[in-house]
Amino acid sequence: MKIVCTSDAYVDIDGLASMVAYVELLNKTNEPAAAMSEARLNASIPSEMRSWPFDLKMPEPKSDDTFILVDISNPTWIPPWVDENRIEAVIDHHPGYEEYWRERIDGGTQIEMMGAAVTMIWEKWRDSGLLDQVSETSARLIACAILDQTLNFQASVTTDRDRTAYDDCLGRANFDGDLKEWYFSSVQADIEHDLENAIKNDTKSDFKIPSLEPTIKCAQLAVWDGKDFLTKYGRKIVDVLGDDEYWLLNLIDISGGKSQFFTNERMTAKVITELTGAQFDDDGLLAVADRPWLRKEIIKAGIERAKS
Repeated sequence: MKIVCTSDAYVDIDGLASMVAYVELLNKTNEPAAAMSEARLNASIPSEMRSWPFDLKMPEPKSDDTFILVDISNPTWIPPWVDENRIEAVIDHHPGYEEYWRERIDGGTQIEMMGAAVTMIWEKWRDSGLLDQVSETSARLIACAILDQTLNFQASVTTDRDRTAYDDCLGRANFDGDLKEWYFSSVQADIEHDLENAIKNDTKSDFKIPSLEPTIKCAQLAVWDGKDFLTKYGRKIVDVLGDDEYWLLNLIDISGGKSQFFTNERMTAKVITELTGAQFDDDGLLAVADRPWLRKEIIKAGIERAKS
């Protein structure tokens, strides 16, 4: 059997949609497959969505199972129950580990910079000729993941491939209402209900920008309306992220079309200004960018700057 899995740190909407939709396709093409994870679901998967009919199993790999990694290529985040010698494919949109996997998997690597990893899963559905058989659940998950990962198509990593996949899946989702507004509003409501876990469940503890030493913690939250978010919750955010390590919060305001950066360290602020153009306030700890940024966009900008 093929086991489709994602990061061991947490499962976000892109990882979940990629696992669920790809497993559904594999099973329809007579390739037994299952989605497996024991990682926590983060705030990009709102509580109502968790009641949708998808099957995410606890890990029970057998000795002859093979593994497909989706929305992950950093070896650090491979689940410990995955045998790396039996990984047959890697499908991801994060830069940095392309050569690592090309050397280990013959023809099984698909790492491409785009908005959502799940866009590549949708393309596999399209190329299979089975799109008319995709479930409403998979279509909804794919559409929501693309909205999330492209920041409602405002992120620079957004491609025409993402837009095409979204338009197709929205037409198949049979969702009663405005899926975009429902999704981002639901995410924000869940974040505000349990801010501490929302932050903890979407924090990269080893966030690395080439021009920034050492690595820092980087939390990312995407909300529908971020206008007064930091005013209301700034103290709580500081309490959760702590004073014993350097950290950065990227608060993405979807309706406002911008990122707000909040940090406890001036060198981090300096690097973020150099990479994004966001100017920090007199205290040097809070800045507003003129557009939304994703963590992976910041890393990409850092890589490109280091090469120049």
